[in-house]
Amino acid sequence: MSKKRVRGLHRHWRQHQQRATVPTPPDLASLATYKYDYDQLGLSPWTVHGRPPLAFRRLWATRLLLDLQQWHEQLTPLYPDLYLAIWLYDIRFGLSQVVAAIAERKLRYEHLFKEEQPVALPAEYQELPGISDLIWTAHAEVDVFTPDEFAELGKWGLRRNHWLAKTTDGDDCMVVQVGWVWVGRPKTT
Repeated sequence: MSKKRVRGLHRHWRQHQQRATVPTPPDLASLATYKYDYDQLGLSPWTVHGRPPLAFRRLWATRLLLDLQQWHEQLTPLYPDLYLAIWLYDIRFGLSQVVAAIAERKLRYEHLFKEEQPVALPAEYQELPGISDLIWTAHAEVDVFTPDEFAELGKWGLRRNHWLAKTTDGDDCMVVQVGWVWVGRPKTT
């Protein structure tokens, strides 16, 4: 992973502040056709797997909350049985997104993340407006490697929680927890 310093941080901050003011409406055509829609962040100049500074993460988490509220107002009348959530990633923050799904995709997205863990939402997000209006669950974010790939990871893989598992084909694989993802869903009435 590159530790190269990001230059022009103030310039990037101003650009991100401007971009964060423009809401992303749901794509109704995509939702009707493919049964899902999402708005993923991607935070240039950081990679999708990068972790920007705290101020940037708070700015974009607030934007995701506002988008979720807008999507909820627009989509709930059209699709009462809707999966709607924010996926807030810890280490790979650029993967954070608002997700909506209907029909068969709804069931898939509800079971996409494995067992729930008793990990609280980080304190850096707990004071954001609208964050307490959602029900948050924590899930381990994992990567899967073949045993040879895991051996090549060296100390990086050994320092993280990891365990042996089987693929759907019955082959051995190593599962490595790389971080956490918090799923925030609107409270049902």
